[in-house]
Amino acid sequence: MRKAIISVAVATTLLTGCMSNVPSASGPSNDPQKATLLMTVGEGWGLQSGQAYVVLKNENTGRFTKLLSETDSRGGAGSADFVESAYRAFEFNAEAVDPGTYTLSTWGFEMRRGSATKRASKSVKIEAGKVYYLGSLFANNLTQTARIENKLAGERRAYMSKYPELKTRGIEDVSSSFSVKCWKMDVSDEIAREDTTSLLRDAIKNCS
Repeated sequence: MRKAIISVAVATTLLTGCMSNVPSASGPSNDPQKATLLMTVGEGWGLQSGQAYVVLKNENTGRFTKLLSETDSRGGAGSADFVESAYRAFEFNAEAVDPGTYTLSTWGFEMRRGSATKRASKSVKIEAGKVYYLGSLFANNLTQTARIENKLAGERRAYMSKYPELKTRGIEDVSSSFSVKCWKMDVSDEIAREDTTSLLRDAIKNCS
């Protein structure tokens, strides 16, 4: 069964709050009035996973789409699609959305405090009837930082396996618009200051 991917109306509490009572994923859409967004959400952790997420905004309608890593709230990989190791897991998300101009709104962890720092986002025009790959987000639970990069070449097979209906459809790669080398949270600097080994300080040194 496809996991929970949330497309919800504008509401501040849904950006960082409880994920109960939310609609389940629609998956890829054959509706000619809808578009399909593909985005991977991965997470790495030390002691306990934090349920990473990323939020996209339709600037025309004001609606948000929230995509999850599907790791377990009690720690561990949970029901994530691909478990790379005991401390790394990835979810291959597909969500049917309304067409419009989309921006990258924020990211974070359901089970951790803090919010992503504010940063300008490029916009992508999403057209009805098409499938778009937005990139692969990997969130580091230890440093409270994330990166977004293009991994379509390596992830295409996983998407085709999970969503066979994509095999007959073209995928437009727009990941360059959402690429982020390092995106930190407002608590990242605090975490780094408390690290006596300088490991975390070095990890976020060039992070914004």
